Amino acid sequence: MKTGYDVIGDVHGQAGKLEGLLKQMGYELDIKGTYRHPIRTAIFVGDLVDRGPDQLKTLQIVRSMVEAKTALVVMGNHEFNALAFDAGLRPATEHNLKQHEQFLMLEESVRKDFLAWFWTIPLWLEIDGLRVIHAYWNQEQIDAMTELLPDATMTPEFLEMATHRPPGNNEDIDPFHPFWAVEALLKGPEVPVTPGYQTGKEDKVRHHARFMWWVDDRGGDKRQYLATEGYLDENGQPGYEPDAGPLDERYRPLFYRDAKPVVFGHYWRTGTPRYEKTYGDHAACVDFSAAKDGHLTAYRFTIGETTIHEKHFVQYIA
Repeated sequence: MKTGYDVIGDVHGQAGKLEGLLKQMGYELDIKGTYRHPIRTAIFVGDLVDRGPDQLKTLQIVRSMVEAKTALVVMGNHEFNALAFDAGLRPATEHNLKQHEQFLMLEESVRKDFLAWFWTIPLWLEIDGLRVIHAYWNQEQIDAMTELLPDATMTPEFLEMATHRPPGNNEDIDPFHPFWAVEALLKGPEVPVTPGYQTGKEDKVRHHARFMWWVDDRGGDKRQYLATEGYLDENGQPGYEPDAGPLDERYRPLFYRDAKPVVFGHYWRTGTPRYEKTYGDHAACVDFSAAKDGHLTAYRFTIGETTIHEKHFVQYIA
């Protein structure tokens, strides 16, 4: 009898870490070479591709598990971007080519086969009292997108809408337009900060920062809710942090206030799980920078659980 789900963070082509984590949690290869657990099901939060050296093996492991019903998966922004790039809806800039470099190294016929599979991956998942999404759970946006995507999987028409930014600035948007809904659900809500900053010497200058929507709303300055670490100034020098400004009323709806647990990835957390920095009472991040030197991380959810517990995180230390 199934007892729960193991929600696994952003793999980004790190097949060795993935196999290590699966084995650590008691998954074993069956006669067909697919990982399975006797009483649990894995769920992947997306971002299977890009960055890491083992794109093909990672995709083979996850797809075989999904097709054998020993795992489920939701779409990450990197799978979304891969579909957009392939459809000519994401420009072939130097930045984008570098981001997709490892995935683009796959043989074209193999890459096309996996791109076809990406179309079958839902944007979100709700099952047995658990919610899983890549970056941000906003029920109103999900309800609106369900009108367009009844099974939560994208169509070519939706992809085109979601890759064309409508007119207007970031402070005057329609959150239910597919572009802005996908920006939030797959990339997370952001708040304006000044002046511009970087998070890596080769990264672009940014004027909006990711927001820790999973913590409690305490008011005060937005800075305590920023989900970005390792700030650099516009010249790439360390020790810089943007001026976030006060948390005014327009940002308060961003916080997660539901009691149903949600597990997500995307935020490049570091180290070990820490209350508020990586999880709240009802929401947990499982992205601990496995694509770099971090630990591939999972949250082991037991059916019936209503509160996130630190002891339920599992990290594979390579």
